[in-house]
Amino acid sequence: MDNTNSLAILDFINHPVILIDKGILVYANASFSGLLKKTPFLHRPFMDLIAPKHRERVAQYFHTLFTDSQTNPDSSHIICAIGTDTEEISLKLQAKRISLQGKEMTLCSMVDITALQKAYTKFPRILNAMSEAIFTFSADHKRILSATNGCEGVYGLPLDQFTSNVFHPIDLVVPEDAKKAKDFYSNLLINEFDSIEYRIVHTNGDIVWIHDEGEVIYKEKGLGEVHIIYHFIRNITERKIKDERLHLSEERYRRIFERSTNPIFIVTLQGKFLDMNDAAITLFGFESREEAFNEDVHHLFLKAGQLEEIIAIIKEKGSITDEPMQMVSKTGKIIDVVLTAGGRKNSKSGRMERFQVILHDPRAIIRQTELETYRRTLGGISDRINNIAQAQMMQQGLIRDYLFDLAPQEEKEQKIQAGIERALVVNEKTSKDLATLGETVRQLYHNPKPPKPVSDGAGGILFDLSAS
Repeated sequence: MDNTNSLAILDFINHPVILIDKGILVYANASFSGLLKKTPFLHRPFMDLIAPKHRERVAQYFHTLFTDSQTNPDSSHIICAIGTDTEEISLKLQAKRISLQGKEMTLCSMVDITALQKAYTKFPRILNAMSEAIFTFSADHKRILSATNGCEGVYGLPLDQFTSNVFHPIDLVVPEDAKKAKDFYSNLLINEFDSIEYRIVHTNGDIVWIHDEGEVIYKEKGLGEVHIIYHFIRNITERKIKDERLHLSEERYRRIFERSTNPIFIVTLQGKFLDMNDAAITLFGFESREEAFNEDVHHLFLKAGQLEEIIAIIKEKGSITDEPMQMVSKTGKIIDVVLTAGGRKNSKSGRMERFQVILHDPRAIIRQTELETYRRTLGGISDRINNIAQAQMMQQGLIRDYLFDLAPQEEKEQKIQAGIERALVVNEKTSKDLATLGETVRQLYHNPKPPKPVSDGAGGILFDLSAS
């Protein structure tokens, strides 16, 4: 194949290819021409096209490539920019010496990486806008090569304290977590990818929980040689606090559930026990919790279909409160209860998948209702007695004043003296009686005791208040 046909073939290559003869660009394929558009380039020194800031590096690359026998042209390349009339184009350039038309020329193959370079320029800005801290470590995992602005938020230290290797992330770990953090860093080169949660001391003195995720990056075509190591670190203190609160809440609920004297159990919508406390086990006559779990909840309701009715109400209203009903123990004993139940939804789907039931003894509720009624009645009696006593004392005072005005002067003086003496005696006795009555009523009002039921002689019942 002659040289002309060889050059024509280069036009079919879809990336830029050029020929340089003694520093002068003598040929360029169609892809290179399209890259530079209207910018004249043929028969010009190739270095004139290179951006001034890269010319020295490109010249050194060519010199090393053609004078150093140890350099492999097939694996050697350089990143540089070509300046056109309107923009700079970033290229990955690879050169090789060839013989063409009896001359030694330089064949250059290029890849346009302009879009990639722009992305690399934006990428650090994106990373620095993130609240997470991102560290780049050397291949030996000892030196910090770079870090993002998020380090200041996570650790409270200026960025340069890390990038100048004054501080290492391990330096800020609390003593209790120091060993596992050091083991994590030591083993990352073996594990290649791993994550851990531990605590650090922020510069403001706060203890901060962080999630540290490390990854080893290998060199391209490096035969397993480590290039760099990344660490992505974020503050998870808020999540840890929520988890701890949830854990404490679950423990508190569990204590209430287990120690409650009221029977409590949790049931699926299909009628299977998920959990029950000791009071429920005793009420229904089960030998153990395991035995209860094998029982169909439908069998514990006296009325057929009652469980389905309860589930329907819970689905519609969310709960059912103080519903009287009859249930059946394992031995067939009918139990009168007052039922309160509420649905529990799946945290992800939001659908109700189980419900919790609390049973109360109706006798206790009836007793409580009676006591409340009795208490309100006594309160009314107390107010009535107080009003009557005040009215009587006012009437006695008015009568005494009227009689006193009708009597002669001498008789008035005698009556005044005798009246005063009697009044002192009566008032003292009345005050004691009212005080005793008031104390009795107040005691009954604030700490009522059930009245004693007695027969009325006609088959009915009366309540003997004196017994209280």
